[in-house]
Amino acid sequence: MKAEKLIKASLEELVRIDSEGGEPPTSSSSRLIFPITRNKERRVSEQEAKFLFAKQLENQTDFYYSVETPTEETYRFSGVPEPQIDPDGLSARIDICLYKKVGSKYEREHLIEFKAHNVDVADFKKDFLKLFLEKSTGTNYFVHVIKSFNNNTIDSLKKKYKSAFKFGAKEKNRNDVKVYLCVLEPMNIIYFDANERDCETELNKLRKI
Repeated sequence: MKAEKLIKASLEELVRIDSEGGEPPTSSSSRLIFPITRNKERRVSEQEAKFLFAKQLENQTDFYYSVETPTEETYRFSGVPEPQIDPDGLSARIDICLYKKVGSKYEREHLIEFKAHNVDVADFKKDFLKLFLEKSTGTNYFVHVIKSFNNNTIDSLKKKYKSAFKFGAKEKNRNDVKVYLCVLEPMNIIYFDANERDCETELNKLRKI
């Protein structure tokens, strides 16, 4: 799919960009770099992935896009046991929305959420709830960046992903969602459909790296 090619290209660039400290040297032509913290560590966030994806979008003609796009549904994320759609709740935001122009209007085709690090499961659930249930005509994407991993990280991610995948499971018209996981050290990009079987299979491949 065209959207997936753009996501892959942006993540392939992400794993090559340099850091403020200049080590290790990279072959990236991007002007974007990772900053260094006071502890002399490379600071990684979801913002680098967003910026590089937006750069890809500016060099193609298939999609229009918006950032921090208001959701059509309203949600309640605090004061409840689990994130949920709530008619009395508030509009949330989608990190990046891709559109196709239909006549004089724009139709939401792909919704994309970006996340960095092995964050709390509640953050996963919020994003997947939106990706599964917000109106769009195509596949939606969860783009996740982590600096490094070990077996404990893999097991933790599996558990959190699987818990988040359950959101909207009873909805007949639930959107298709695909996960792109980008690991910076060692460099690796894996992707899988948002279901327990594919998640288990693909994350297990990291154990062999």
